[in-house]
Amino acid sequence: MTATHVNGVAVIADEAAPSPLSRPDRPVSFPQIRRLLLEDDSETYGCALCEHTDPALGKVRYHLRSHPERVVSRRSRRADVSADVSVRDLVALARSAERLRKERDEWRQRALKLQRQLATAHRALAP
Repeated sequence: MTATHVNGVAVIADEAAPSPLSRPDRPVSFPQIRRLLLEDDSETYGCALCEHTDPALGKVRYHLRSHPERVVSRRSRRADVSADVSVRDLVALARSAERLRKERDEWRQRALKLQRQLATAHRALAP
């Protein structure tokens, strides 16, 4: 539900607004912000949920906070993820975390031992 006219000027193209995080090898766009190309060769940004437009991308991002649909969808995504986890999955994750913790401790001990050996060698070679 994006605007079809902005200040009396017709919208000729509607595309996803690119994010500042976007790179040539990894394009990133805002799913709820649209870049609107106008008939007079100017561009502006618009909300995909209503007809709000503004030439500043940041103001449209701020405007999105006022949409209750957006807040509900974020909350429902969190609820859906937690509902899909079974007790079996939780036990497997706990075992995996314990195994990783043991491996981390072993590597930490090896690293500390090697640091002590390196310090000793450095002291022996120092003039």
